[in-house]
Amino acid sequence: MNELNSSEHWIVLKEVISESILGPSQRRRSKNWITDETWNETNLRKATKQKINSADDTTKPPLLAEYSEINKRVKRYARRHKRASADKLAH
Repeated sequence: MNELNSSEHWIVLKEVISESILGPSQRRRSKNWITDETWNETNLRKATKQKINSADDTTKPPLLAEYSEINKRVKRYARRHKRASADKLAH
């Protein structure tokens, strides 16, 4: 009979536990409620954040103000679209 060392034994044991007890791994579902409008604003926020990180001290304040407004819009859109999606599922 083939003897396993401790690391091989652990790998076999881990596979048995994960497949028999936990079941096959499932892919997480994407968040369907996030619309293109929200994704566009999120990408704009990300780009603005990158500009802030690479900006010097004189150009940072207007970028921070712009980022703040974009961040508020992202949160507002996300709340609105998530609420609409939940209402759609409820009906």
